[in-house]
Amino acid sequence: MANNGRRPNHASRLLGLVGLTTAVMAMLVYCVLHHERDIQQCDMTYMNPVYIPMNNPKPPSRLNDTYALYLYRERGVDTPDRLAGAPALFIPGHAGSYRQSRSIAAEAARYAKQKGIQGLDVFTVDLNDAFSGIHGQLLYDQAEYCHDVIQYILSLYSGPSSVIVIGHSMGGVVARLMLTYPDAPVSTLLTLATPHTAPPVVLDPKMVRVYQEIHETRPATLVSIAAGMADNIVNSELADVTSLGGLTVYATGVPTVWTTCDHMAILWCNQLVKRVAAALVESIHAQDPRRIFEDYLLSRPGRIPKNITPLPKDIQTEEVLEQEYAARLSPRVVLLHPRQSRSFGMVTDHPQAVRPLLCGASMMCTDASNKAVLLPFHKDKPLSFIELDSSAVQHYPTVAIQTSAADGFVLAGLYDAAPRTVHLDWLDLIQGKAVLTLPAQLHTVLHLPTLRTPRVALKLHAPALQAPLILKQAGAVEAKFHTIEAHRAVHLVSHQDIREQGLRLDIWQLQPAPVTLRISLDWQGSAYQVALRCAPFLPTALFLVALALLAFSGQQASFPETLEKVQWLWPPLLVLVMVWHSHWMALCVALSVGFVSTIYILLTGIIGGLRCVLPRVVLPITGVAVVIALVASLCGWVPVSAALVALYVLALFRTVKRQITETALIFLTCLLPYVIPSLLVFIREIQEAGYVMPALPWDAILDEAPLLGTFLTLALMGRRPKWTSFVCLGALLYYSTYGMQNAYPIQMYFVHP
Repeated sequence: MANNGRRPNHASRLLGLVGLTTAVMAMLVYCVLHHERDIQQCDMTYMNPVYIPMNNPKPPSRLNDTYALYLYRERGVDTPDRLAGAPALFIPGHAGSYRQSRSIAAEAARYAKQKGIQGLDVFTVDLNDAFSGIHGQLLYDQAEYCHDVIQYILSLYSGPSSVIVIGHSMGGVVARLMLTYPDAPVSTLLTLATPHTAPPVVLDPKMVRVYQEIHETRPATLVSIAAGMADNIVNSELADVTSLGGLTVYATGVPTVWTTCDHMAILWCNQLVKRVAAALVESIHAQDPRRIFEDYLLSRPGRIPKNITPLPKDIQTEEVLEQEYAARLSPRVVLLHPRQSRSFGMVTDHPQAVRPLLCGASMMCTDASNKAVLLPFHKDKPLSFIELDSSAVQHYPTVAIQTSAADGFVLAGLYDAAPRTVHLDWLDLIQGKAVLTLPAQLHTVLHLPTLRTPRVALKLHAPALQAPLILKQAGAVEAKFHTIEAHRAVHLVSHQDIREQGLRLDIWQLQPAPVTLRISLDWQGSAYQVALRCAPFLPTALFLVALALLAFSGQQASFPETLEKVQWLWPPLLVLVMVWHSHWMALCVALSVGFVSTIYILLTGIIGGLRCVLPRVVLPITGVAVVIALVASLCGWVPVSAALVALYVLALFRTVKRQITETALIFLTCLLPYVIPSLLVFIREIQEAGYVMPALPWDAILDEAPLLGTFLTLALMGRRPKWTSFVCLGALLYYSTYGMQNAYPIQMYFVHP
């Protein structure tokens, strides 16, 4: 009677948990689909491509039957049968094509012809559209082939001794892995949307090993371009190479680009491709290639020259006593007199017609036009902004603005440019009551130390404005511009870690006046940020929850009974994950409790259906299939993942026959994400290139040994030994602390051949 009375309680709690998880997931999905996205404003790049196969002879590589090499030629620009440029190699990423090189190669060819200088010979590798993002062995194979290709490419030239490498997505990881070879002559590596610091998702021990090996590898010049908020495949914070001494830029901060790109658009976005192609071509003629990339990809002021000239006397001169000057352009000279601790700022839409001059007492002046940077007020006509801080102008009694006749305007002023620190209250942010007050000056810098996490998205409102404001949010390397207009919210999202310095906002006013901005929490954007970071860790979180259930499950206990038995465990487990890792990883683990319960409901339906239709002969046949799969895996005929899938099917049928527990089957189900990718890669390789026996079967077997042992233990044993619970508890403690960073502690002792 007692048991019958408790079963409905189990079912109601289980359904309630699944319903709550479904509601939270529905909310996250809604936020992902409907959050305020950055508008991608990329123009298309057009080209006339010709791909010449390099088959006579082929590169000397054992992988010639799998991969191929092509030379890109732009029809009407490049000479098809002559190598006249500097050698460059394009490496595509996960499921990428060698044809993706065409945009950069075409623009580089046009730029070189227009300038009349040596360009690039862009070679591109056909990696068979391989799924390199989920299978580490593919990265090793591709790095080996690209290394062989570079040696082959250099043999075609008499002068060059190194190659420029361009990598998209995982192609950049392949390039860095190639640098671990002792003779990898790569002078410059430029990567586009490449996850340098960590893989987007870890489902393979070899993937972890790859990132350990490339940790310190870099060429003489390393440039990483992050796509920005629109890239939903590679989180842009993974593209940071600052710690390696490389140059990291965001597409949103590149002058004249100023737009986010999705993961594929970064290859063809014409505004960005033109800048990248020009920088690549110019870099081959420079002694310091990094300096060239900085000039093309960063918005930074130049140096004030030392030469001086007298102030023109034949032009109308106007002296401004106030601290601000604004006018349409006409031939004149305007004089401003800086006070102590005041900076000078000037913005114009026609920089060719305006010269800022720093003048001494004798009116001998220095031209400060080189200090200009661009602001994206209009897509086709950006603004030029110059700011000279108080230390630069304190030695000059006069700042002169020389203008000529043109259709445009100039706005200048003397103001306090020191950053203003604003402490915001989180309760005010949540309620939408936090405010930012701007003084009536051209440029204001706000430092918000309260906002130290990139996981939070914000909304900025301007109730009333006389003219639009230009805003730039910046971290260490990230810059994103916005135009603020009246009654329109601006959504602020950061990728970079800003825990040390907080958020910085630069705001320009085209009609300086006191302005009050309202700032609030963007719930949908914040939920999207959490979902974006939780998704790669979901397989690990599912494994962690299933491991906890397996550790405390009894021999005959059902899944609902086990779930109720371990409900005391979730609070300390979540606290442990939160302390050792982060709050959003803890949220991922909490959601996984509901996901595992959903898996149980789905498997219950499958098992119930199989019990109605499953003949008795199926189980022995499945056992024979498992033996065949194991033998084939040990002999290297098929990957170990094939044997693991066969073992899972056997475990499913044994659960139908009540020979193993539901909790054991659910644990094996949660391990499938670590099994399926390898099998998918094997099936796809058969479809593309036919069956090829794996070259290193024992290496794969060693990597898969822990999984193989787990599947054999749970799928074949009817009553689990007590020692398995102790093993599960030890693994649970490890994976809730160190395991998120090192998911394959045993495999790391294996050495890749």
